[in-house]
Parts: sequence; C-alpha cells; structure tokens
Amino acid sequence: NAGSGSTTLRRDATPPATPTLRIANGAATTKTTSVLLSLSATDGTNGSGLTTVRLRNDASTWSAPYAYATSASWTLDAVDGTRTVTVEYSDLAGNLSTAAAQILLDTAAPIGTLAIDGGADFTTKTAASLSLSVTDGAVGSGISQMRVANDLATLRSEEHTSELQSRLHLVCRL
Repeated sequence: NAGSGSTTLRRDATPPATPTLRIANGAATTKTTSVLLSLSATDGTNGSGLTTVRLRNDASTWSAPYAYATSASWTLDAVDGTRTVTVEYSDLAGNLSTAAAQILLDTAAPIGTLAIDGGADFTTKTAASLSLSVTDGAVGSGISQMRVANDLATLRSEEHTSELQSRLHLVCRL
C-alpha cells in the first residue's frame, strides 16, 4: 500500500502576548489572604494556543502548572504588607510570558483609645469632652471612618469594634 499525504508544520516562537493579572478585581487592599485572580493573555492568530499557567507569591516557588483559565482562587502569604503575585503563561510550543500584580494585605484591626473628660474613669454629665486617638499599625491600609456610640448594639454591624469603657464604644473601619 502506498499512500500520500501532507502535513503543515507551523513555527511558534512568539510568547503569549498582553499577559495581565488582577488581584481581587484590582483592589488596592484586602483584609483576607483568600483572593480571586483575574488572568488574561493572548497567543495571536499564528500562535499554538495557551495551555497552562503557574502562580507564585512574592519570589517563592511556582505552583504546579494547570490548564489556562481566566480566573483562579489564590491564597496570599499570610504576612501583612504589600504582597506580589506573579503568573506565568505557557503556550503549546512552550513559549512563556509573565505578569505580576500587587495588593496590600492588612489583617490587623486598628487600635483606638478614647478619653472621657481628660481621662476620667466615668462622668455623670450628659455632655462630655471626648479625646480620640487611632493608629493602624506599620503596614495598615489607613482609617476610613470612626464612630462613637453610647451602646454596643448601635455598632454591631461594624467590622472592628473595641470596647473602651463599660458603656462607651469606639469603632474604627479600614
């Protein structure tokens, strides 16, 4: 039996183009280590096709490769501060390209102090002078608001509540 046929070979020496990575939908900060990554790259009309991605935190070891997808759940290193995630895209020919993104991880609640009438333990007055102080630590994302109320129930929906006096409460929000 004799046969004939033809095969067309294509050379792909071009890495995946326009590699991008977004952490937590492009947020500047997060208070949790579990984030969603948005992944994107193209391989052009003459490319061999995107096949796999690998991820890593900061400059640590790469994850195992897995099939290319446009999103991935990821766990940041559990150290407050600026975290960098890097993605490496690979096409069928083995060409590689990378992209990186950063986010500020801030898991620590702000710390606040409140002084009533210059430091008194209590007051019987209906109008008192309050002195407030709040810090957000060395790598904090900043204080966006502060609320004071006479009872904790008013503030229950807030994320970080510190009881400062038996009947006076302070809430600081990241």
